[in-house]
Amino acid sequence: MSRKEDLEQRIRASYSLLGEYEDAMRTLDRAEERSHARRSVQAQRALLEGYLAEYRALIAVPDDIARIAARFWPLAQDAAAQGEVERKPSLAHAPARQPFEPEMVPIPGGEFWMGSAPHKDPHTVKNEEPQHILYLADYCIARTPVTNAQYHAFVLSAAYRPPKGWRGETPPQGREDHPVTHISWSDGLAYCRWLASVTGKPYDLPGEAEWEKAARGTEGRIYPWGDTPPDESLCNSDFHVRGTTPVGHYSPQGDSPYGCADMAGNVWEWTRSVLKPYPYNPADGREEGSVDDDHVLRGGSFIDPPLFLRCAFRYAIRPADWIRLIGFRVVLSPGRNL
Repeated sequence: MSRKEDLEQRIRASYSLLGEYEDAMRTLDRAEERSHARRSVQAQRALLEGYLAEYRALIAVPDDIARIAARFWPLAQDAAAQGEVERKPSLAHAPARQPFEPEMVPIPGGEFWMGSAPHKDPHTVKNEEPQHILYLADYCIARTPVTNAQYHAFVLSAAYRPPKGWRGETPPQGREDHPVTHISWSDGLAYCRWLASVTGKPYDLPGEAEWEKAARGTEGRIYPWGDTPPDESLCNSDFHVRGTTPVGHYSPQGDSPYGCADMAGNVWEWTRSVLKPYPYNPADGREEGSVDDDHVLRGGSFIDPPLFLRCAFRYAIRPADWIRLIGFRVVLSPGRNL
């Protein structure tokens, strides 16, 4: 067997193992077992990235790693369909993601409290009222904001303009696991469309409601971790650190009820939604806004005080605006189309 054939087998096997480990990470009950599965996922992803890099060098073609990985994606799905890897066809049991895909967290369908009420949160802002109950179907959201390393695959594959602060097409050294910044709404949307095209999954920017439910759970928490104001152990905010921190740096103590990290502080995050009054109605056009409408940012950043870090806080700017404080995360919803 040639080394090329050996690598092809190893890449396919790695995709299968990733699927098994990720299924375990979502379904195991004990925290230590889930933690072990997460470490296995990280180790297997590192192996897969090494195999893909060696394969790219071996075949000596100009394709970047993202395009080469995409060649093996249908093969991994075919193996699952033939019974080599058992997998349920749902968002919560999706096929193993490619090395450059964000880690996704399933959010179960159901009702949650959206917005704020002054009797519970004295810092309620007018555009957060009235607090109301909203139903969302099942969806998945990225555990962390998109990192420089994940955005790098997009820049290379799509020949897309790199963000400000990069050296050419290369992210800042040593900050590969930091959230990508200087991102406009259009940049985030372009990344989602590219990711959808190379994976066959309907990636998109989250709607405001999807973002908020993932951040606070169903009972209307003020912050992802509860109703207690943040301190330096829970999130990157209020200039405690003069810049971004690696995604997940404050996990698990700063995580949301679903295990989503960095939903308070670090970087502001774009949503798909146009700023409109509550009650929230996803059918009123707020999810279909044009590039001329102000779109909502959520979560606050490393410079912001607790007021802006609350799960219900809403801030909107023009889609073309980009600053050092803005990044994004992605979502997968069953009703979306590519």
